[in-house]
Amino acid sequence: MTFVRPRSAAATTTLVLVVLLTAMASAEQKYRVAGTDSFQIGARDLRSEIAYDGTQTLTVTKHGKSKRYVASVDYVRIDQGTKSRVRGSYESTVGASGDQVDGPNRDPDYLTVLNQPFAVQLDYSTIRDLSRLQ
Repeated sequence: MTFVRPRSAAATTTLVLVVLLTAMASAEQKYRVAGTDSFQIGARDLRSEIAYDGTQTLTVTKHGKSKRYVASVDYVRIDQGTKSRVRGSYESTVGASGDQVDGPNRDPDYLTVLNQPFAVQLDYSTIRDLSRLQ
């Protein structure tokens, strides 16, 4: 038979609560990054195509009444037959009043979901997962 001293039980309960609250305070969504960018200047004077293939992780963390979004990307970039591995990230914080402050931009090819130069539509399951943090 095992006996638990009250102090040990309180410490264990506190530790479990901290772990649970930390887990509930952040959410993570993974994406696949794949596609190509192509452009042409003049009448076929200069033409280029760049391919991307990799993964992205969007992490949402609550800090008080604000939320911090961090998108990290890891991909292979193929430009005119030359392959290179690229890692990037983009950070943004949304305050309680809805104000958004962008943080460090280390996304050289604009591939993160937070740094897109056009509107992005998230799928239902992603929106549902992110809204659980509210």
